[in-house]
Amino acid sequence: MRVGDRIARRVMDISELLGVMKSGLRVNTLFRWSRDKDELVRLGDSALIADLVRMGRIPQEEVDKELRRRTEIVTAMAKYGFRSPDAVFRVTRNYYVDPERTYRTVISGELP
Repeated sequence: MRVGDRIARRVMDISELLGVMKSGLRVNTLFRWSRDKDELVRLGDSALIADLVRMGRIPQEEVDKELRRRTEIVTAMAKYGFRSPDAVFRVTRNYYVDPERTYRTVISGELP
């Protein structure tokens, strides 16, 4: 992708898979990259998370808390330069195994 006078990589969209049908995939696009703003623009909310909340499997407050924590982790990763594929993999893998410890480690500027 050309951004200004340089070539850059960009995530074009973020979608969730809602189902597979004979006619193709059923997806819900949550974010789409805007060339004008050079950022991902939110298009909607997750249908899958909304279903979990509606079915009583998880309270909305817990979803909101988790999304805030993940935002903080990604922000800290950018701040401390954790951009390599290995660093992103390490943070992601460790977060699934031990979210609290990984959160504290990354927020403090260290790789897990």
